[in-house]
Amino acid sequence: MKNKMPGIFAMLACALILFSACGFNSGIAVMRIQSSTRTSWKQSHDFLSGTEKQTLFLGNEPQEMEIKVVTDDGKIDITVTGKGGEEIIVLEDAKTGTYDFSAEGKIKITVKAKEHRGSFEIKRVNS
Repeated sequence: MKNKMPGIFAMLACALILFSACGFNSGIAVMRIQSSTRTSWKQSHDFLSGTEKQTLFLGNEPQEMEIKVVTDDGKIDITVTGKGGEEIIVLEDAKTGTYDFSAEGKIKITVKAKEHRGSFEIKRVNS
């Protein structure tokens, strides 16, 4: 019977690569400062590429929210989805500015960046 150890190690390595690529956050960030609470998410970075995700819990009443974006270089897309996966706001190639929306309950935020330098902040307007 042949030694099966190299095959087992190869399968484990493939599984590790597969699961790391499907991770919750698969972005590469350089010089990142990040903070988050149940109702906000803020990040600044010198370089961000890839996908990052965060879930916020806003309660049962509609909340006025804002996204502040600073884009010094590169590209950043931000999508906020609510119940059932409906898109609440979609920012493609977001430029520096403030974007308002209203949401309630659990919302999911997906940030996709390509060589982005700058920052973003998602928060309640009056918090």
